Amino acid sequence: MMRTASQIYANIFSNFVSHYRNRLFDNSTSNEAVPGLGFSREARMVASIPMFSITLGLLMLYAIVGAKVLMTSRYRYAPRLPKSLGSIVPYICNSKILEDFGTYTISSKQRQDHLVSLRRTYGFGWFIGTDGKSHRGIEREPLLRA
Repeated sequence: MMRTASQIYANIFSNFVSHYRNRLFDNSTSNEAVPGLGFSREARMVASIPMFSITLGLLMLYAIVGAKVLMTSRYRYAPRLPKSLGSIVPYICNSKILEDFGTYTISSKQRQDHLVSLRRTYGFGWFIGTDGKSHRGIEREPLLRA
């Protein structure tokens, strides 16, 4: 009942203001500012000191762990991400692995049998390539260092 009465009052008031607007409001043509207050709703986020402290602590922890990992194991990361064939080729181009896997003229079953019969293991690390220089990539084990 109260909601209905409120809606009726709002309609009557808006009709009244619309009908008598010339008498209620001054029709000024000047550009003077009229003092007044405006109210509006706005969504706000209130900062929580405990949550801010937890977030700051986690960020500091991530920074410390990241710095420690980068400082202590700097050479364990690949110089390029192996996402495409072009970024994989430099890892094997000077390796003796090409001698083992250079079996493109035989079938998959024959290639698999050939590789199993070699009984070799391969690893990622530093090795002396076929050109006599030190490289990082995939090579037969043992490697110079991982």
